[in-house]
Amino acid sequence: MPRPDVQTRLLTESEYRNLSPDPTKEVTQTAEELLDIWPYVEEVFQTDLNGIDSSELNVRWVYDMGEQKKYTHVLIPLGDENIVLAVIIDDGAKAIVGHHVLNMYELYSLTPPESAKQIMASVFQGN
Repeated sequence: MPRPDVQTRLLTESEYRNLSPDPTKEVTQTAEELLDIWPYVEEVFQTDLNGIDSSELNVRWVYDMGEQKKYTHVLIPLGDENIVLAVIIDDGAKAIVGHHVLNMYELYSLTPPESAKQIMASVFQGN
């Protein structure tokens, strides 16, 4: 059941790229929690990622984006480390801007295993 107090925003590829300025710095081990992303993530699974198992979600990577560290990208694998939910946080506003699903198999022309093909079919069926 969708929560009226949590608004999600699926970013287009173009919007995502605009929120991904260089340089990128991986800060997973040292990142401090800016805000609780889990109500947002749970809502994304209710609205955009039906059919994907959300029982064992964990943050895998955290990246600071841009010279001024304007955005933080929090990456959560969707059952395969090459298919991830990226939650984008505006550091100054301490607010979630939106989310985007990254398919590393497609981005880097990799051949996915059968298990990943099933996940991709569920995730990208309406996109």
